[in-house]
Amino acid sequence: MVDRGALFSLDQIALVEGLRGIGLAVAAESFPVLQLRKLHIPREIEVTAVGGHPFLVVRAAASSKLMSVEEAGTLHTSRVIPDELLLSAVQSVWPAVGAVGIQAIAQNDPYRVRSNPLPDTARRIVLNDRTHTWIQVDAASGQILSVTDRSRRLYRWLVDGLHCFDLPLFSQAEPLRHALVVLAATTGLLFCSTGVLIGLKRLRRSVTAVS
Repeated sequence: MVDRGALFSLDQIALVEGLRGIGLAVAAESFPVLQLRKLHIPREIEVTAVGGHPFLVVRAAASSKLMSVEEAGTLHTSRVIPDELLLSAVQSVWPAVGAVGIQAIAQNDPYRVRSNPLPDTARRIVLNDRTHTWIQVDAASGQILSVTDRSRRLYRWLVDGLHCFDLPLFSQAEPLRHALVVLAATTGLLFCSTGVLIGLKRLRRSVTAVS
């Protein structure tokens, strides 16, 4: 990270517990043991919750699925958490400002960056606050991916964009981007080398003058 809060706000992911609505221990107790034994041997099971609704994220070798408990005590499988539930959970955490809406983040969204890739299941919830803060959540797990205000969006263009050449126009031209990065790095190295040579020459003249 180039800036650590001096010029731009930090992308701090907070209030996760508030988004869950209940503790993880309570969420885990919602799943009947007999139903869990029916699952095929998974690679990983994660207990989570969104807006007071418990979920299981069941991950296998090449895929993952989301499971919740129905009223009858059986397990219901889905791919993502409903947008309405995500929106309601965020509104409960930020009740003073509320949320404008929720949308899926497109693959060609200009705010996607290589340093922090977003999954296909990412959702963007826009708050109705002064800086129009974005809460970006993974609908496949309920995990908050980022909290981005106007300052962080400016950081995306000035640092990720100009400093790392992570711009939308290079999304389909990766070789060109790599060439520009190498050219910029080489140019910087040449300037640094020139400065070192000038410093050495001055130091040599100073030593000669003293002797």
